[in-house]
Amino acid sequence: MPTARVLRLTWLAARAGLACCLFVVFLTMVGEASSDGVHLERGWNLVTYEGPTKPITLALSSIEDDYLAVYYWDSAQELWLSHFAYGFRYGPSLSNMVHGDKYWVYVRRDTELKVDADSPPFYGVNSHLTWFGSEERVDETVQLMDEAGVGIVRTVFDWAGIEPEPGVYRWERFDRVVERLEERDIAILGILDGSASWATSAPSLDEPYWQKWPSEDVVAFASYVYSVVERYDGDGFVDAPGSPVIRYWEIWNEPNLAFFWRPQPDAEQYVRMLRLCYQVIKMADPSAVVVMGGIAGNGVSYPPFALAEDERNFLQQVYDDGGRGFFDVANIHLYPYTYELLQPELMTTLQAALDETRSVMAANGDEDKPIWVTEIGFSTALFPADYGAEPDATIASWLGKAYRQLTGAEALFWYMFEDEGTDENPEGHFGLLEYEGAPKQSYYEYMDITGP
Repeated sequence: MPTARVLRLTWLAARAGLACCLFVVFLTMVGEASSDGVHLERGWNLVTYEGPTKPITLALSSIEDDYLAVYYWDSAQELWLSHFAYGFRYGPSLSNMVHGDKYWVYVRRDTELKVDADSPPFYGVNSHLTWFGSEERVDETVQLMDEAGVGIVRTVFDWAGIEPEPGVYRWERFDRVVERLEERDIAILGILDGSASWATSAPSLDEPYWQKWPSEDVVAFASYVYSVVERYDGDGFVDAPGSPVIRYWEIWNEPNLAFFWRPQPDAEQYVRMLRLCYQVIKMADPSAVVVMGGIAGNGVSYPPFALAEDERNFLQQVYDDGGRGFFDVANIHLYPYTYELLQPELMTTLQAALDETRSVMAANGDEDKPIWVTEIGFSTALFPADYGAEPDATIASWLGKAYRQLTGAEALFWYMFEDEGTDENPEGHFGLLEYEGAPKQSYYEYMDITGP
């Protein structure tokens, strides 16, 4: 450790009232901790993370009564960032110290730092990799994900694509994506979603969105779910080639929206599906993590102007209809309005929305259950001509704030990784990449956040 950095560390520690010196720092260092956890001795300890980067807050929550100070060398700013457990404050909040993989931690007594090796990667993205028609495009996109520091990808394992006829399975394109992501050590959140053509409850297949009509045969849906999870549980029985492992599974997408749960949202019907699917997933893979279908908004009242009356308060309806105990992770989607992106209070608004979700969970006995934000993002095509700011730069700036400042979520998934079109439809322009694969400014901001 260069002298200037040591002096900076020692000076800050003295300001905090921590009696230490350069010699004590080295004498009490117990070595580098791995992602499996480590015993910390009283005094200073150098803690190192291996594998996907994740916020220091996840690990420090296990020793919140024991640590006094945390330091992280920010090579970009060439200074020590610091956080103190209580009393004197210097520098950023603990929740902002999310990109380091090495930290100095001062503990006041011997303690055990319990770094959960099974914790999900914090940095996620959404992608329709399983819908790509080109192997080359899959390979190129996965490589760019790896270079950006993506830890987990949310992608669809749709019933219609996997089981086009009863008992007839088409695995090739799904196996290929799973294999490519596993090669790069990128985890997967698989969305189990949609209806097969032979099982949809839509009036006819002439309906433009017949996949979004949930099947009345929930047992058939659960059978498809079991087949998918069993194929990717890595136990050597009817596995995909190479026995790859997918640990995280999500049941449907945005079931509180009439667009995705047709003809209209029905929490009771969704809970019936959720309860059965939870049980068959655990039968196929007891270690699997079941994620509630991502709720549009925060599941309570946010956003106030974008949801119909019957699309709000969906989270409480899930609890009222018996959903508690049948999901391991709560799941929400947070999107701002265009005019909010330049407002300084945007992060306060989003934080309040997430906190409101946590309050409903706590009121129903789920205060310790994780929350994931599996969609957060904005389209570069939603900006009016007179907006007064460059869209990509504005989104990149907000992306940085979202990942650095939003607290209380165990994982954040940017929507999307890649643009899905070149026309003027805003839905096609949420990506970190242009449709042709060229990185936007927001891609480099994402890379900066995930990097050491």
